[in-house]
Amino acid sequence: ETVTLANLGGTVNDRDMTLSAEIPEIAVESWADYKELVLQWLEDGIYGEDVWDWVFRGHESDQFRLVASLDRRYPSFEPEVRLKLYRETLKKFSESGDVQRADEMDDAELGELLQHHGAPTRLLDWTRSPYVAAYFAYRDTGIGSGDEDSDACAIWCLRRTSPVLKSEVGVALQRGHYYKNERARAQRGYFTENMSLTEDLGDLIRDYHCRWPGVSLCKVVLPREDAGLALRELELMGIDAHTLFPGTEGASQHAFFRAQDHLHLS
Repeated sequence: ETVTLANLGGTVNDRDMTLSAEIPEIAVESWADYKELVLQWLEDGIYGEDVWDWVFRGHESDQFRLVASLDRRYPSFEPEVRLKLYRETLKKFSESGDVQRADEMDDAELGELLQHHGAPTRLLDWTRSPYVAAYFAYRDTGIGSGDEDSDACAIWCLRRTSPVLKSEVGVALQRGHYYKNERARAQRGYFTENMSLTEDLGDLIRDYHCRWPGVSLCKVVLPREDAGLALRELELMGIDAHTLFPGTEGASQHAFFRAQDHLHLS
């Protein structure tokens, strides 16, 4: 069952809309509807919790799960092996001598460095901004994306104050180290570190949902066809590859987007 903006009747924050302990899904029909939803969150909160108590993550397909890169890349390994592999990677990285004062960093800080330099980790990136999340949901849905299996993208919303993140479950949410990581600062980044044996954060939260009141996780589904309009409007807000990926990488990605837009290909 999917809750739509229309049939919610202005009660997106209603605690009763928990869909039998499943993760609530909100379908919006357009980019304009998503912006209306965000304004409603600002006024009423998300399922009874202030919008500032949530973080957001964009996926280019609504079929993608909340699974970290290491688990996506090595699905044939048993969960125990994947977790052991990640712990050993952190240890070797700390001992490598290639990063200044790496031996003084905790696992979360080491994992953040690995994540932003292309190594597979047990981390998932999040942002405080529902608009930055929308950028990541839409940015790879244009020409040549190669994904023909879905006509929708998704934005996941995770409650920062959820007891799931403060329990024995094995998942923690942390803010990025802004003073050391320019990209995390630009993206207003947070990350979840999943040190459990359940690879899918959605499955883990669903399994523990009945222990605590309220909603810890929900998903907004948006049509991919609005990607061009959304990305152009987000650029006017100052949200684009150039600002979110400071340096040559971001400038290169932004140049490609501007070229698409100039040739009316996006």
